[in-house]
Amino acid sequence: MSTHFTDATTRFSTKAEVYAKARPRYPASVVAFLESQGILHSGSTIVDLGSGTGLSAQPFLEAGYLVIGVEPNDPMRAEGNTFLAQYPRFHSVKGTSEATSLPDHSVDVVIAAQAFHWFDLEKTRHEMLRILRPPGWFVAMWNHRRNDASLLHQGYEATLRKYCPDYHKLALLYRSLERSTTFFGPGYGDATLQNAQRLDWELFEARIQSSSYIPKPIDPQYAPFMGEMKQLFDQYAHKGVVQFDLEIWIHWGQLRPSARTTA
Repeated sequence: MSTHFTDATTRFSTKAEVYAKARPRYPASVVAFLESQGILHSGSTIVDLGSGTGLSAQPFLEAGYLVIGVEPNDPMRAEGNTFLAQYPRFHSVKGTSEATSLPDHSVDVVIAAQAFHWFDLEKTRHEMLRILRPPGWFVAMWNHRRNDASLLHQGYEATLRKYCPDYHKLALLYRSLERSTTFFGPGYGDATLQNAQRLDWELFEARIQSSSYIPKPIDPQYAPFMGEMKQLFDQYAHKGVVQFDLEIWIHWGQLRPSARTTA
């Protein structure tokens, strides 16, 4: 699924429960923004590519859209099916960005929330051109901490970079101008929306645990890493709660067969 991390489809296998519990939601403002850009219309069929535990599909389902989740990881997909069981306009399939199993020209819009950085661009683009109907809208988006927003954010970022080598590699791929230009071609859309997440210690700890790049519990670095994170929380919590100030980064464009891509 990715040329950068060969375990991209399996690295969240043990994290489905904490991911669903603690990862930030996508607000209704994302749906409204995409509607305002003419990307979404009444009756649009959406594919949520790398749908995970269903957090990114929920606002689109709330707005009445039909959403097909494509997720390769069995525990994550099962968690998403449970979370979204109340929405009859959702169903999921086992698949990857390179092989969705969906019919040709069967969907209107593809979204990839917190997932685009895992994809092999050339193979994914080929598959998207196969399943999308014209005009072929693709949307990549990320919930991202504003690393300079507060001393808490700065300390959290420094601790990740201190203990988590993969984090630095991944951070270079989020909202990568080079990758998006390669995938969409020049002139793709780029926007930032605001979001926020309030966490008590239980959610803060689960948020940390949901990340794929942190030290494993058997790693000698795990205890000092979590110790520093607890110190950060205790230092900056107000009445037992901290706030992550988030930005939702959105890249979007129309996929056309003529655009050139490289992996």
